Amino acid sequence: MNRPQLFILYRKLIKNQLTQKELDWLTQYFETDEREELYQLVRTELELKEEDFLATSKEELTLVRIFNQIEQKIGRSGHQLEEKRRSSGPFYTKAFYRMAIAATLFLILGGGLYYSIKRYSSQNIVNQTYVKEILPGKSTATLTLASGRKIILSESVKGELGQEGGVVISKTAAGEIIYQVKGNKTGSSDQLNTLSTAKGEHYQVILPDGSKVWLNAASSITYPVSFVKQQERIVKLAGEAYFEIAKDKQHAFLVKTNKQEIKVLGTHFNVSAYEDDAITKTTLLEGSVRIVSEHRISTPGQPSVVLKPGQQAVLTGQSFSVSQIDTEESVAWKNGYFRFSKENIAGVMRKLSRWYNLDVVYEGPVSTEEFSGTVSSAKPIDQVLRMLQYSNSVHFKIEGRRVTVTK
Repeated sequence: MNRPQLFILYRKLIKNQLTQKELDWLTQYFETDEREELYQLVRTELELKEEDFLATSKEELTLVRIFNQIEQKIGRSGHQLEEKRRSSGPFYTKAFYRMAIAATLFLILGGGLYYSIKRYSSQNIVNQTYVKEILPGKSTATLTLASGRKIILSESVKGELGQEGGVVISKTAAGEIIYQVKGNKTGSSDQLNTLSTAKGEHYQVILPDGSKVWLNAASSITYPVSFVKQQERIVKLAGEAYFEIAKDKQHAFLVKTNKQEIKVLGTHFNVSAYEDDAITKTTLLEGSVRIVSEHRISTPGQPSVVLKPGQQAVLTGQSFSVSQIDTEESVAWKNGYFRFSKENIAGVMRKLSRWYNLDVVYEGPVSTEEFSGTVSSAKPIDQVLRMLQYSNSVHFKIEGRRVTVTK
């Protein structure tokens, strides 16, 4: 298997488009059937490491066609190029490989594409006008107690943060918020806490019942300091969160957003319910959930939607659509990376603006190109935008925290 062929398989892998035969070949070659480990092994083989790729669907098809033409017409495999590349010095290796591919493309396409690539690579990738580098989101949030007291969690040390209704609220060494009933008290269920993140922030909390919640940027979750006296464990969410619910068959767990209600007993799922998104997405990884829209809550007798693992419910207006999906895309933010699948630039920039605390504006017509790919969310914003701009369908200008997008 030469490098171009492996690259094509990698692109299909991250988009969950491998045939069973291709997947079997990769798992046998790399001796693992763990998806995340397979990602890393293929990336290492390709020397991608942290240099992730974001590509438009049109660009990807062009790459596949060109690589096939290279092998058919030139007869020089990517493996041979790779061997010569590895024998060169560390500075010369990448330059040699780029020139070899460019020369081959020139022969196949008469120089047109080569000229375009050369001209594009020589231009300023991302126009930047700022003093301080824009870094990715950090682990912090604001905890608002029932008393109204606000605690900035990045500024608080580990240990007890406060007591409410017989419950001790603490911050662990790992930075999590936990709730523990003090002594023989049962805790008060009428006192509510709210954990909220601004743009550029994210955090994790262990709820009073032991359920774990990962809160994404620009989100908030409101919950009682104790669930003991409640028939149902009810929390309210705005924005996005990933839930791992502690099992309790006697007390269902309900997640309420402004548009829907999710009922579970014990399961793992992700909810994306941002106000500036036209749709609400609920993705189930484990267990079972029942979802009812806000409209159906107020209309008794209306049917609900029940999800199975691997399914996603999308609420648009008052209607649900359910489909089988690659769940890794929905929880990528929790695992430290962005993952896009045929997403337009507006959707991509909404996610980036929340994570990096950006103000995004558009000048002129907006690109209709769709983007697919994976990129680490630990990268500075200019590196992420540079990868997007390689498509040559969008361009960016950074001024402070303001990002201007042009076609």
